[in-house]
Amino acid sequence: MTGFKSGWDFIRFSDAVLSRYRYAHTVETRDFLRALTESAEHRALRISANAQYWRAQLGTYLKERVINSDPELTVVTEEPVPYSADRMKPKRSSAREGRVNPKGIPCLYLATTKETALAEMRPYLGALLSLAMLQTDRELRVVDVSVDHDKRLTRDLLLGNSPTEEITAGIWSQVDQAFAEPVNADDDSMASYAPTQIMAEALVSAS
Repeated sequence: MTGFKSGWDFIRFSDAVLSRYRYAHTVETRDFLRALTESAEHRALRISANAQYWRAQLGTYLKERVINSDPELTVVTEEPVPYSADRMKPKRSSAREGRVNPKGIPCLYLATTKETALAEMRPYLGALLSLAMLQTDRELRVVDVSVDHDKRLTRDLLLGNSPTEEITAGIWSQVDQAFAEPVNADDDSMASYAPTQIMAEALVSAS
C-alpha cells in the first residue's frame, strides 16, 4: 500500500497540476493519486435506492395562459413554469466546466436539501429558478470527502512526523476544503478546478 508522506503532499499535487503538468502526470502526482484512491476505501459509504436529492437551475420556461373571465374578451398571457424533467438533467452535448467534471463531460450535481440547491445558484435579486427533486433508482457507492472536515494541519503533520493515520486525515481535510471552496464561474478561475477534477476522475476510475 502506498501512503501519504506528509501534509505537504496535497499542496505539491495541486501546484503540479495547476501550474506545471496537468495531463502528463509526474511520479509524485501519480503516487499522490494512488494513495488517495487506496485511502478512499475507508471513506466509502452507500446511498440506498429511493434516496431523495435536489437540483436547481437558473431560469424557467414561459407558458401561455388563457384567461376567459369575460365571455366577450379572451386574454392570453405568459407565466413562468419550471423546466421539464429532461431539462433538469445535465446536457450531454454541452456540459459546462464544473468542480468535478471538465467541460464536455456531464456530471450531475445534487444537494441534500432544496435550500442548499437554490443557494448554490447564487441567484441575483428577482431571479427565477427551477427546482427538481431527484430519486436514486439503485444503491450507489460514493466517497465521503468530509469525514475529516475538522482536521487541522500541524507542524509535525506537514513535516511527516505524525502517525500515518493522522497524515492521511490531514490530507483528506485539505481534499474536503478543495471540493467545498467557492470558485467564480469565469474563464480566469476555471483552471482552479483542475485538482478536484483530476481527483474525482481518479476516484471514479478506481471504484
